[in-house]
Amino acid sequence: MDRGPRVVRKMEVLIAAQVAEKHAIMRSIRRGDVFQHILGGAGGWGDPAERDPVGVAHDVAEGKLTAEHACREYGVCVDQATGELLT
Repeated sequence: MDRGPRVVRKMEVLIAAQVAEKHAIMRSIRRGDVFQHILGGAGGWGDPAERDPVGVAHDVAEGKLTAEHACREYGVCVDQATGELLT
């Protein structure tokens, strides 16, 4: 499977539904503001296509991955409802 380069999610900080300045380290938050800190997933180690399919299915069963993500990123297709490997 040719994985090639992919766009990954970058970190964002949202305060009151507005994207904060990317270089801001300190920011005041007032009562009633909503603070949301969004982080991209970790890069992991090694080629995702070489990961043990049983381990990927286990992560789906525990809710760490969706079946869609497991199939797209790891090449391991899992039935979301049953946890059964489809590959």
